[in-house]
Amino acid sequence: MKLKLGTGILIVVPIPKEHSASGKNLTEAREQNIKGCAETPFLLSRVNHLTGGASLASSIL
Repeated sequence: MKLKLGTGILIVVPIPKEHSASGKNLTEAREQNIKGCAETPFLLSRVNHLTGGASLASSIL
């Protein structure tokens, strides 16, 4: 359904600090010269790999 409002609202809640990333994966991206728009797919792929697919499954639900 298209409402044709032309605006939107994004509401976010930060994850708890104990679940935040350490930055290791971003370091891996830098070491592999992955930058710009290639960073997000790289990070999502790494998170998916590190969680054994659980992150992807939870995103689809």
